[in-house]
Amino acid sequence: MAASTLEARRRREEAQGLLERIRELAVAEERARMAAEMHDSVGHHLTVIKMGLENAERFRERRPDAAWGEVRQAKELTVEALADARRWVRALRPLALDGRVGGAALERLAASFDGTGIKVSFEVRGEERRLEADTELVLYRVLQEGLTNALRHAKAEHVHGTLTFGDSQVALVVSDDGTGRDDRSRGGFGLSSLADRARALGGTLAGGNRPGGGFELRAELPLSGVRA
Repeated sequence: MAASTLEARRRREEAQGLLERIRELAVAEERARMAAEMHDSVGHHLTVIKMGLENAERFRERRPDAAWGEVRQAKELTVEALADARRWVRALRPLALDGRVGGAALERLAASFDGTGIKVSFEVRGEERRLEADTELVLYRVLQEGLTNALRHAKAEHVHGTLTFGDSQVALVVSDDGTGRDDRSRGGFGLSSLADRARALGGTLAGGNRPGGGFELRAELPLSGVRA
């Protein structure tokens, strides 16, 4: 009896260790993808700044007004590049902040946007349960996407996130009071890959303008296989 109990405990510990390892690998993969996106974003800003300064150098004697115009534009783009880099650094923080997972990690992510120019609130409804690593990662990225795009594109003043645990699914809704999204910006929110990931888990991800103004993201994922 004692040997069986010890063996069962050992297997549980091994399974727990394997789950944590899977979770770490999923987070590492996501961070690598986001780092590549950050490289493209910041690299674009720096390329345009370099071209502007080269133009300023070329115009400085023959067209001084045009040269100073290029310098002013380069200065403005530098401010944008710095803000963009800071946003990406914030987004690249580990999924489990200070050991937090699930709703606590999402709440900490929301709080990390304090001081960026938007007011963020977050709440958890229902009886919270442990989430599978893939499910947690998708929810974390959905919240990141909603917060980042509210800050960068929507000119929002407030963003609210709600994580709701039901009997068989968990839902995350991220809504803002910004300008919404028109047809010209469709696809600019980077939602396609997140929607694919949600579908791969048996869930859905939808986004659209709110009737009263602003934009809303809603992810619904099954809770099958989760443990209390």
